Amino acid sequence: MLTNYSNIILFRIAASAVLIFSPLAIGIGYKININTFYKIIVISMIITGLYSVLQWTVGLEATKIPGLNIAYGDTFADKPIGYGFNGREALKMPSTYQNGNGVALFFLLSIFLIIPWKTKQNGLKIMAIILALIGLILSGSRSALVPLILLIPYAIKKIYDKLKTKKQKLLLLLIIIVGITTMILYIIYSRSDLISYFYERYIVQTLEDPTASGRTTQIKNVINYFARGNFIEKIKVLMLGGNWIDTAFSEGIFNIISYYGIIVAIVFCLLLLYPIMKLYKNNKVEVLGLLAVFIAFMVDSSFNYPPGLMNYFLIAGILLQRQKMKQLENKELKI
Repeated sequence: MLTNYSNIILFRIAASAVLIFSPLAIGIGYKININTFYKIIVISMIITGLYSVLQWTVGLEATKIPGLNIAYGDTFADKPIGYGFNGREALKMPSTYQNGNGVALFFLLSIFLIIPWKTKQNGLKIMAIILALIGLILSGSRSALVPLILLIPYAIKKIYDKLKTKKQKLLLLLIIIVGITTMILYIIYSRSDLISYFYERYIVQTLEDPTASGRTTQIKNVINYFARGNFIEKIKVLMLGGNWIDTAFSEGIFNIISYYGIIVAIVFCLLLLYPIMKLYKNNKVEVLGLLAVFIAFMVDSSFNYPPGLMNYFLIAGILLQRQKMKQLENKELKI
């Protein structure tokens, strides 16, 4: 920020503040009541999931609540949600967030967080997971859905290994088989708009766009920008980032490199990876939410907008607190 004191851009100052202060949410997660937090997460998943479905069925403008999910006087036409694209009102249902990518990150974190949660309210938990999965599909965020698809088989394997009896393992396999069969039959025989949307958004558009929504072109522009000037200027730009006024814009980690340099980009990645490495041994399923969001952050610059990065460290704080409590309990039992 100091190197760009003469090139101040209001949005970049705001984005820098988000990057600086959001990790402090780990302290909130480390102190909050865990049981209360899990209940809040489940209720939040149900609300955001239902609201996504409502936006899909009734319409964004028809269901908007000024001052809650959109600012007074603002319009969804100005949001990065594919408004009016391909004859649809929008490609991405943002729910209570400002865009589809933001709510998708919340769904990623929350789904993996509550899957292993042991509760008497299993019906509410299952409802929350189903609505979150539907909301994730409706979000239109490919950067969030792809990590989910890649990590779900691993999550199922870890849950299966944790089950103690053969009856529990058979029940899990039966649920998976019934779920997959139902999904296949629904896809084959249903003429649902949701299936058409899923196919068009996640398969057709992905295959027809080799630039990944312009990301490969953006990366090329960043590299070209960094290649300008003499050797000293190149090193300075690489270490500290480009001039905020004319540097090349890019998504994901190249967004950090372009505006802040390679040093900040490395520190940013280490900051995100530290909780994952610290938690992995004892939280193999829950940590997948953090890993999925980390992957999303590498290709999408949603970390610039609250509360994506804040939610990441909030969940990390909760898991670190729970891990510490378990370690203390084990020490007391040994004594």
